[in-house]
Amino acid sequence: MDRARWVIAIALGLCGCSRADAAFGGAGSNAPAAKISPSIQHARAPCASDPANLDGASERAPSDPALANVGCQMMLWTRIAAQSRLAYTLSVVAENTTDHVLDFALPDACPNGSFLFEGLPDGYDYYQACNAGACATAGGMKNVSLALGERRVLASAAIAADGGGCNQPLDSVLYRVRALAPPASFRVCSEAASLDLRRVKIPAKAALRPVAQVPAPPAKPLNDFYACTRSSDCIIACPRVAGCCGASCGCQNAVRRDQVAAFEKHFAGTCTRAPNCPAVACAYQPAFTAECRAGRCEAAREPGL
Repeated sequence: MDRARWVIAIALGLCGCSRADAAFGGAGSNAPAAKISPSIQHARAPCASDPANLDGASERAPSDPALANVGCQMMLWTRIAAQSRLAYTLSVVAENTTDHVLDFALPDACPNGSFLFEGLPDGYDYYQACNAGACATAGGMKNVSLALGERRVLASAAIAADGGGCNQPLDSVLYRVRALAPPASFRVCSEAASLDLRRVKIPAKAALRPVAQVPAPPAKPLNDFYACTRSSDCIIACPRVAGCCGASCGCQNAVRRDQVAAFEKHFAGTCTRAPNCPAVACAYQPAFTAECRAGRCEAAREPGL
């Protein structure tokens, strides 16, 4: 065997210097190796000395997986840990690989988490949100500041191989699960984790039946003083509020009967006040009745007036 082949053979045996190994106690790290379930394998970033990289970056396509993490300013590591034979925790660890602080924002998607995932069947509920209630903060953004070299867990979720209460059972196959990188002003790379269920016997269960949704009755608009279905719903309301101009030619405020109190309160804050009252007067004040016309209360002159 010539010298070149000996060099390649040595590289094959000694490579183990990836950032992923160093970060989580694998080959190339002085930290003790973490105990990982045999069914869970974390993806490893390529070594600079891998035989796949000996040809040089200039000869490889930009989409080559061996170069996928080159120039990444933030790495997202997807981690899976077994809690039992059928239950696993899923977490997203962010690592700032630069020499400066990284500032970015994550969506507050409560009851879901800030990250989306891919790898499990379409529609999989990673955050078990089907059993969660409404959130007051949903729809906002959360600002994150990651110090130089810092690693931090930014999200966690759960995987139930048997489906749990929100999903159908998974198949006994090998899955690759990855957190999707959020929008950022810098380059973010994401590494996947393997969930190997090929030797796990997963019990079947009946198909999930969606809960029948009973449509709620349409809500009445707030402070709709004039909505009606019949004329008996309406009445002429003549609020007498200190400081408000009076009705110089008859009161014509036709409103819903059950909205009179709300109308008078609203009238006190919106009425025209002295000295801006109109300088007009009527010889007499005609009487008005309230009628329902096209779903709205309207004032109408009494017959014969």
